[in-house]
Parts: sequence; C-alpha cells; structure tokens
Amino acid sequence: MKLYQRLCNIILYIILIIFIVILLISIIQKKDIRFIFIRMKIKCFRIINKNKLIKNLEEIDSIMKKNNIFYWIGEGTALGSIRENDIIDGDDDIDIGIYEKEFNNKKKVLFKELKKKGFKIGSRKPLQIFKNGHYIDIDVTGKNRRCMAYTNYKFKNSCNHFINDIEPFSHGYINNKRYVVPSIKYIKKLYGDKWHIKINKYDNFINKIKRSFINK
Repeated sequence: MKLYQRLCNIILYIILIIFIVILLISIIQKKDIRFIFIRMKIKCFRIINKNKLIKNLEEIDSIMKKNNIFYWIGEGTALGSIRENDIIDGDDDIDIGIYEKEFNNKKKVLFKELKKKGFKIGSRKPLQIFKNGHYIDIDVTGKNRRCMAYTNYKFKNSCNHFINDIEPFSHGYINNKRYVVPSIKYIKKLYGDKWHIKINKYDNFINKIKRSFINK
C-alpha cells in the first residue's frame, strides 16, 4: 500500500512539474497556455481531426474574403490542395500566408473578425491562432522577416530566400473549395522535385522534421 501511495505521489509531482514548465514557457514566450497544450496533444500524440482542420480553413477563408484581405494557403496545405485536392493525411495544421503590407493594413479588422468567430491567438510572434482543438499558422511574409514556412537551419527561417518564388499564384482545391496557392517553384523548393508523389503519414511526419535542418 505504501509503495502504491509513493507511486501516486511521484506521478502527481511529475504532472505538477510538467504543468509548471508549460506555464513558464507560456509566460516567457507570451503564448496562450491552452495553445501550448493543443500543440502538445497534436505533436506528441498525433490527435488530428481533418474535418476540424477543414472547418477552420473555411472560416478563415470567409473572414478574409469578407474583409478583402488577400492571402494564400502555403506549405503542406498548399501541397495537399494541388496534389490531392485535400488536406494531406497526417498534416497537423493549416498554413496560410499574407504579405506584410497587407497584414499591417488590415490587422485590426482581422483580429476583430477572428475574435468574433471564436478564434484565439496562441502566439503573436510567430502568429498562430487556434479553434476546435487545432491551430493555424499565419505566415506574415516580407523582406528580412522570419517565416514559418521556410524553417531551415542554413537560412535561419528567412523569407528572403523564398519570397521571390511565391508568385505567380495559382489555385488548388480542398473540400471542393478553390484557394489561392503559391507557384510550383515554391512547392518544389519546399518539397523537392518529387513533390507530386503521394507519401504515407509516417514519411510526411519525418519530412516535416527534416525540413527544419536540410536545405532542399
């Protein structure tokens, strides 16, 4: 019985320590603690609901169009829309991009509309929002900025290495809805010449990790 009680106490202490660490991360990085838990749930346990991802995307699209804010879907979201007309199996977030000038001109109305629709801001730098237990990366893209879409050790997340490859824009489809996507050159730079070949969930997850360290 004493052994059982000790084990329970140890588990409680571990949980308490984890919570304190997460709280400190939330304070230091100025992130919503709920957002950190959501990211842990998704990244560690791969709890992903594709329908909720699509719902979040469609609500964002509605907000952007209503307020005449030009944006595009990027990274894996763009790849899925072009290659599969869908969210890629195993993709764990929605990625969108918006030019810095456009964002600065419209950010007040954007944040107001996001709040109305129930989106919460998880992080402001980089800009990440969440709803329905899933999150959206909003890449504010401009010269000499750091971009989430271009996570790369060599180029230190710099938008400069890729910004000229975003245009000309094209279109892709998710759930029969049309979205603006960057150029195929952009897709190739992020995913290589074999971007058009569908891969399994495990490889998709491993490739996300590799992209953080290896230049395509």
